[in-house]
Amino acid sequence: MIKNLFLLIFCLQATLFFGQTKFSNEKLALVNDIFYKTTKQTVSSFMKDKGFGDPEVETEENGDVFYFDKTYHDVEVMYNTEGKIMGVILNYGGAMNNAFIEMELQEEGFVSVIDADNKEEERKEWKKPGSKYTFLTFTNEKGKYGTLFFFYDQRNE
Repeated sequence: MIKNLFLLIFCLQATLFFGQTKFSNEKLALVNDIFYKTTKQTVSSFMKDKGFGDPEVETEENGDVFYFDKTYHDVEVMYNTEGKIMGVILNYGGAMNNAFIEMELQEEGFVSVIDADNKEEERKEWKKPGSKYTFLTFTNEKGKYGTLFFFYDQRNE
């Protein structure tokens, strides 16, 4: 009985301290789910279940990039040479969606650490204190599209 209680408490703590963030915004949730719930071997079937077509795969010096397309959305999933996921990029129609994405990131404790603003594009980098993972949001009002990028941040290693 006591062992079961300790095991339950340990599992709860592990979930609280090491669990991924659960997002309600569908774009944030998609990028987060691709990053945490897929592998190089399962990403194609996961994306097919989400309505995306078969990927185009590009092999590069640092690893592989999988490209998926869907109406008004395209996704890039990047893997290193060992097959570990390094980042996910979602490009989508409707630049105004970034406001909702950024509100949710802020509500979840992410802080905008870089703001770059030019005439055509606004860029924000979002980090959660103590995390090695970063979100980038790009808004292009002229082209009426947005970009959400989630990646393992190696700059501080």
